Amino acid sequence: MKRLYTPFKVNKLELKNRVIMSPMSIGHTVDGFIMDDVVEFYKRRAQGGVGLIIFANMQWDKLRYNPNHGAMLTDEKYIPSLKKLTDAIHEGGSKVFAQLMHRGRCANRASIQGEQAVAPSPIPGRFTHFEMPKELTVEEIKEFVDWQAEAAVIAKKAGFDGIEIETNSGYLYGQFFSPLTNHRTDEYGGSLENRCRFMVETLEGMRAAVGPDYPISLRVSGSDFMDGGCNGDDIAEICELLDKTGYVDGFSITAGWHESAVPLITMEVPHGAWAYLGRQIKARVKAPVAQGMRMNIEKAEELVDRGDFDAIVMGRPFLADPDVVNKAEAGKASTIRPCVGCNAKCLDMAMVSKPIGCIGNYECNREEELEDENGLMPTEKKSEHPEKILVIGAGPSGMEFARVAALRGHKVTIWEKRNRTIGLSLYAATPPRRYDIRYFGQWLERTCRELGVEIILNKEATAEDIIAASKDYDRVVLACGSKASIPPIPRDPSVPIVHAWDVFEGTAELGKNVVVVGGGDVGVEVAMYIGEIGTLTADELRFMMIYKTEPYIGAIKDYPIKSLNASLSELLAGNEERLHESKTFGLNKELVLNQSFRTAYEHFAAIYQKTKAVIVPYGEGSKLIADLCGEHDMQNEMRLLRLAQSFSVNLFDAAFNRLARDGAIYAVLCSFAGADFCSGKAKFAENTCCIVKSFNAAWAEICPSKPICVRLSSAYLTE
Repeated sequence: MKRLYTPFKVNKLELKNRVIMSPMSIGHTVDGFIMDDVVEFYKRRAQGGVGLIIFANMQWDKLRYNPNHGAMLTDEKYIPSLKKLTDAIHEGGSKVFAQLMHRGRCANRASIQGEQAVAPSPIPGRFTHFEMPKELTVEEIKEFVDWQAEAAVIAKKAGFDGIEIETNSGYLYGQFFSPLTNHRTDEYGGSLENRCRFMVETLEGMRAAVGPDYPISLRVSGSDFMDGGCNGDDIAEICELLDKTGYVDGFSITAGWHESAVPLITMEVPHGAWAYLGRQIKARVKAPVAQGMRMNIEKAEELVDRGDFDAIVMGRPFLADPDVVNKAEAGKASTIRPCVGCNAKCLDMAMVSKPIGCIGNYECNREEELEDENGLMPTEKKSEHPEKILVIGAGPSGMEFARVAALRGHKVTIWEKRNRTIGLSLYAATPPRRYDIRYFGQWLERTCRELGVEIILNKEATAEDIIAASKDYDRVVLACGSKASIPPIPRDPSVPIVHAWDVFEGTAELGKNVVVVGGGDVGVEVAMYIGEIGTLTADELRFMMIYKTEPYIGAIKDYPIKSLNASLSELLAGNEERLHESKTFGLNKELVLNQSFRTAYEHFAAIYQKTKAVIVPYGEGSKLIADLCGEHDMQNEMRLLRLAQSFSVNLFDAAFNRLARDGAIYAVLCSFAGADFCSGKAKFAENTCCIVKSFNAAWAEICPSKPICVRLSSAYLTE
């Protein structure tokens, strides 16, 4: 059995598996009360096998709230409706946490009944079109601590199994953490410890209110992705500080703020892309860590089986298919209806306070409306009058009709004039970083074939064909799609003109110089598609960066050679004149030099004093480490091993095992090659532990009695 489907505990609460459904606003809240639609939606997800459900965006601010967007925890009058929800989830076999949230400066006046938003400092943001928030007073902060403790008690009485506090996405606590939005000069601003004080006081008050055994977890953005905000190292330090309070029973890791310019959950983001943020947090905390954001079940199995995380958080996949966990655990992952990451009916709807849905799952968030008195959906009931049906067109609409009809017991045949299925959705899936759209059509075809639907390709349907075939069918369904529209623009007949669809189909001859007429979505995407033809692939670029095949490829190579060969003291002195020559550091150069290298220096010095450790540098970073050792007269006392740039796995295996027998090792993996090495491409020769959990975790498994290895992030050199 995959480790993802084994039980684990959060505080004293045992979950049946390690899959967590992330918090999502689904709508259906009136005057702070949840409607029966909400109960049926979550009941169906619980029946699908998820171990823990996080019920989203529960409001506790008694003055600034939206009565129709998020359940209320400000009064015990809300308990009966919430109890219906928790009972339904428990009957479905899952546990449920109440997520407490406050948007801070991200709430505009219109969304909180005309009240002014509050924040650590009066600094407006793009999310509200720069509405000015009010700075919280110390008295108001203390009041907020009390209100949240009261809300947690109400949640506990309503049957919730634990609490999750939302600090991610640039909401209130994230605003306190970040020096970008927290300019306070009192005990809640300035140092990192002060910026965490509000959170610590909240945890302390909540723990006193709910008791020691009631789970409290935090949802945290692993990096703000905001200029001047908290980066990954800052957030890891914050999580370590909060973990040491003893009040936190788990961390759920996301990425970015809503205001960030970095794509976070769109389909162009690779599945599991933000796991690197969670790994550096897990390396520094004792509480369980769950990784979320842009996740599918296959990636979830990989990350948990490898030991990177204790659990995985997924949201949108449960909108597309509530049975994700049951199907995957049964070895039927190919039958899961995929989420394509489009956000069209989920996030986009939630952002305008409308009920969410899913473009691939008509039943999503309509369970209350569609279920009969026996709790069955229309697709779960066989027709009393099965028919033979002919469908014209094997695009998404034709195959979806065929799928539903087959589920209800009808015999279905599809005619498709092309030599493939999925229709025009292929063109939506062909531009760069849009491939996920193709997954839905592929799933439809697999499902139709498994249900016995006959799909006949290269069969064009004429009127005569349909009339002739009608005697063999009870019903004919037209799902023919649309035709390409070409505007009547005067043109030179000698100039070859092709349609964007022909480009995406792969039938157009483009030549070397192309003009795209039209700057809408299709025009831009076809230009992007053409522009990337013949360019470097990710694998090719990775290879060139590791081996520095060209002087302009790779962040390390961009760093001036003089600076690389300079002594560490010179680097630490902040030689800005040299640093300005570097293309790599860009706007972050001062931060990298003055903060990262100082951190590295302090880190090495502390390790040396404590363990007299062997240092194993990797790649270009070994030059800096050698400088450091030489400056502090460590060279003769410490054993240095510099690995060849040829990335010799055997050399490393032998050297590591030899040194491991002699004493503690402090491993430094710098540069892209080092980061790649740490991602699991190599194994120790005499140990079966694969280097996939960072050296921290690997060393802890191999030699638990010796000092733990520490991995110096490659970001020190490649920020």
